[in-house]
Amino acid sequence: MNSIYSGYAMSRFVAAFSGILVALLLFAGTTTSAYATSQNQAKGEPGPTVMLHTAQVCPAIFGKEAAKRDNQRLIQTKFASLLGEKGQYTVYYHTHKWKTPARVTLQGLTLVGTHDKDKDRYAVFYLDNELAGQTGCPDGFYKLRAGDNLFGKSYIVDIHDRLVLAETDKQLGFFQPQGYDDPFFRMIWRATWEIIWPVESSGSSTSSSSSKKKPSRGRSKKSRSSQRKSRSKRK
Repeated sequence: MNSIYSGYAMSRFVAAFSGILVALLLFAGTTTSAYATSQNQAKGEPGPTVMLHTAQVCPAIFGKEAAKRDNQRLIQTKFASLLGEKGQYTVYYHTHKWKTPARVTLQGLTLVGTHDKDKDRYAVFYLDNELAGQTGCPDGFYKLRAGDNLFGKSYIVDIHDRLVLAETDKQLGFFQPQGYDDPFFRMIWRATWEIIWPVESSGSSTSSSSSKKKPSRGRSKKSRSSQRKSRSKRK
C-alpha cells in the first residue's frame, strides 16, 4: 500500500515538475522573441515575421513616383551631406533658408529604426491603425528612402544611423526613435559653385617679358641709324 502511494506521489511530482519546466521554457522563449523583436526594431528591422510595406502601397502619405523625383531634385539643390555619430552631427547644405534642425512629430507616424547595409539605406516607420484608416492605407511598418513624402509638405532628405533628416514646410527637421535625446547639429553652408583664379606659369611670364623688351631694342637701333643718316645729310 505504501509502495502504491509512493508511486502515485512520485508520478504527481513528476507531472507537476514537467508542467513548471514547460511553462518556464515557454516564458523564456516568449521573452527572447520579444527581446529580439525590440532589438530588430531598434536597427530598423521590426522582426522576421513582420512585413515591410513600400511607399508605393500608400501614396496618400508617402507620395507617388513623380513626387519622389521632384523631391530628389530638391535634395540635390539644397543638401550636400550629413556626417557624425552618437548625437554629434554636421550638416552641409546649400540653401540659405535652412536653420538648425528641430524634432518633427507626426501624429500616427513613428520612426522605428534605420538600416544601412550593402549600400541599401532605408528607414522604417510605423503607421498606426487610426491614420491608416483615414488615408485608406494598410497599417504597419513601411520601408522608406530619401525622397519619399511624409504627408504633403514633408519629405525625407537623408537617412543616418537612427536619425532621419526631413524638410517640413521648407525647414529642416529630424526624426529619431523613441528614447533618444535631441542630437547636436553643426550647420555649415557650402556653395554650389567655385571661383577659379587664372594662374600664369613662370615660363610664360618670362617669355612675355623678354618679348616686350626686344621691340624696344629694335626701335632704338632704328632711331640711331636714322640719326646718323640725318647727320650725314647735313654735312
